[in-house]
Amino acid sequence: MNSIYLIGFIQSLFVSSLLLLKKRKVLSDFILVLFILVMGAFLFFSYSDRSGLLDKKPFIFILDILYWTLIGPLLYIYFDLITSGSQKLSPKHLIHLLPTVVVLAGFYPFFFQNEVSDFFKYDPETLMHTISVYVWYYNSPLYYVICLFFLYAHKKKIKNYYSFTRNVDLAWLFYLVHGFAAFLVFGHLIGVFRAIFAVDLPGIFQYNWIVMIIYIFGMGYYGFRQKGLFFMNFEENSETIAFENKFNNPSAYKKSNLNDLEAVELETRLRKEMNEKKLYLDCELDLRDLAEKLQTSPHKLSQVINVRMHCNFYEFVNEYRINEVKKALIDPQNQHLKIMAVAYDSGFNSKSSFYNIFSKSTGLNPTKYKEQYSE
Repeated sequence: MNSIYLIGFIQSLFVSSLLLLKKRKVLSDFILVLFILVMGAFLFFSYSDRSGLLDKKPFIFILDILYWTLIGPLLYIYFDLITSGSQKLSPKHLIHLLPTVVVLAGFYPFFFQNEVSDFFKYDPETLMHTISVYVWYYNSPLYYVICLFFLYAHKKKIKNYYSFTRNVDLAWLFYLVHGFAAFLVFGHLIGVFRAIFAVDLPGIFQYNWIVMIIYIFGMGYYGFRQKGLFFMNFEENSETIAFENKFNNPSAYKKSNLNDLEAVELETRLRKEMNEKKLYLDCELDLRDLAEKLQTSPHKLSQVINVRMHCNFYEFVNEYRINEVKKALIDPQNQHLKIMAVAYDSGFNSKSSFYNIFSKSTGLNPTKYKEQYSE
């Protein structure tokens, strides 16, 4: 079964090569490549362990250390780059390399000052080594939790900027983080059986690496199959970032230069433009587009929607779309049209989001609504 590790390692090199051939690469692409290569290196370490190569070359164990300390931080940095619109590393990203530094410092004597060849028997009983072991064990699960909270927080911000979810939803990033979690669960269960019950389950051990190989394959498959997956560019300026941080938080607008009279006037113009020009029919309408049409700033428009209308941009625009759909569904002249044709004509661009929003708004699915109110 050693071949499964080599297959996974070769697959990681292949997927990485394909990503490097991608046109118009950005920094987040290279971080993703590094993420995949670190997983591939770990598969090579697993091959070395099972084939006996590790006994001859104990230094290969550094691949195991690098995997468990880098995989979480790399995933987080990738998420940060792909969702912020910035493609530059900053000093804050270097902080996430600290776990790797700590663990390498704790295990440094094993590689350069120790005569024990078996890594698992190495225990100098020093404080630094003890700390590094804990960091090594728990760094990845901690980063999984961090990445998960990061994505859910960002998912809320998206709805304050976009009126649609297609190509800006986080399905790709959730695939990454949950695939990462699946491997962690398998790995830690194996560790529990070994440490507590002194049981080695080779069958489950093999399944653990199969999970990783599927994970690597999935990254390559989804990365090339779906549009806009590798880079989610918000094209934000400082003003846009400012309003995102004030999402649905009225107290955060206390220092705004938009007074009550201007807010009322902007709300009136907003509703008039939406009703008369039906701007919501544009399926790719976002906050900046709407602000330009109203000759105001995204920040002021966001304030009016969040504070005066008590909703986010996504909810505001889709409420108009739902009303358009409801009118069209019960119009006798539209009875020959399919429901999704009506939805697309009303500004929706995703079947799943349409059905979800419609059901939440009316308490009925579109078919039942049409049957009930067309009579």
